[in-house]
Amino acid sequence: MHSFQPNGLGMQKRKNGGKDVVVKKTIGRIYYAQPTSGEKYYLRMLLNTVEGCRSYEDIRTVDGVVHPTYKSACYALGLLNDDKEWNDCIKEASHLAFAPQMHQLFCTILLFCEVTDPAKLWQTNWELLSEDKNTQFSGPITQLSANKEPPLGRDQTSIG
Repeated sequence: MHSFQPNGLGMQKRKNGGKDVVVKKTIGRIYYAQPTSGEKYYLRMLLNTVEGCRSYEDIRTVDGVVHPTYKSACYALGLLNDDKEWNDCIKEASHLAFAPQMHQLFCTILLFCEVTDPAKLWQTNWELLSEDKNTQFSGPITQLSANKEPPLGRDQTSIG
C-alpha cells in the first residue's frame, strides 16, 4: 500500500500513523461499460458520482429514497436530464478506443439510447469522433482544415 506525502515526496510506502501521512479514498479500477449494457452502465455512473456507499442499496439511495433501478437513481441525481452522460461516455471512450470503435459507439448512442439533441452531441464531440481523419490525410485537405479557410472563398452554408 502506498500513500501520498504532502511534503513534496509524492507516493511512498505507507507507514502506520504519522502526521504527514494523507490517505485518500480511491477506487482502484472500474471497468468500462457501454451505454447499451443497461443497468451496468448506470451502476458505473453512480460509482463515479456517489461517495460513501457500503451496499448496492446505498448506491440506489438518493435523498433517503431507495430507487428500484440504477437508472432511476441516476435520474434522481440529475445525471440523465440532458446529454451529459453521452458526452462523458464519448470523452471517456476517446482515451481507450480507436476511431472505428468511436464511430460505432456514436452510432450506437444515436440508434439505441435516448439522446435529446443529436446535433448538439455531434457539435460537442466532432473532434474526438473525427480524430482518425486528421492523421489519415496528409495532403491539402489537412492543410485546408488547419488554416480554417473555405475553398474558393465559399463555405457550406453559401453552397446550400
